[in-house]
Amino acid sequence: SLDKFILGKFAGINDLGLYSRAYGFLLFPLRNISQVIAQVILPKVSENKDNLKKIKILYINSLNTVLLLIVPIMSVVFIVPDAIVSLIFGAKWLGMVPYLKVLSFCGILSSVVVITQSFFVGFGSHRSINKLTILEKPFLIVSVFIGFFMNGPIGLTYGVLFSLLFSVIVRQFHISKILNINLLKQNIVFFKSCSVGALTYGFFKLFLIDRININLLMIILFLTLFIYYVVSFKFKR
Repeated sequence: SLDKFILGKFAGINDLGLYSRAYGFLLFPLRNISQVIAQVILPKVSENKDNLKKIKILYINSLNTVLLLIVPIMSVVFIVPDAIVSLIFGAKWLGMVPYLKVLSFCGILSSVVVITQSFFVGFGSHRSINKLTILEKPFLIVSVFIGFFMNGPIGLTYGVLFSLLFSVIVRQFHISKILNINLLKQNIVFFKSCSVGALTYGFFKLFLIDRININLLMIILFLTLFIYYVVSFKFKR
């Protein structure tokens, strides 16, 4: 892919190795989770594409389901990436930490991109898919190049993040036109996710947790899940 080609060509094998390991550790498993959910959604979208009300509910529920799975994991990765790397890969891979912090956000956005894609395919909206490809690919290329030449490998990672954010915004706009669902309603799901991350991060900083072990990681993950359920419940009331 373009990001790895640029790193290999201009940054060197060490940065490429750290980025590839961080990318593979986070994004490949998360995309597999999203794709499994998308495969379940796709036939339902095709069957009910004439029932707009049902499709709207399915879309919001799909986002909630994906984010329920992804956000807690990504929140923990963002909060204690050094502990996770040390426990799983060892201290020699601590150079992954800056990449993991950025890629944790990429994981959330990437999962949303996969879900929206299934709705476009289910609706048979190939014209929208073509438009998205024309918009997203050049933006990704420009973002990655600008990011790299402004701030090296970590700048490239931010370029990937901004390109995914752009993709989510553009796809939300197209979904709003197809499903007649406003952007505010779509972004309430994201607001819940941001609330979970912010509350968990605040808890971590408040109690100044300096030493992390596997038990504490599990506690943080459980806390994040608990906060997500509470926030979800509040928004459904």
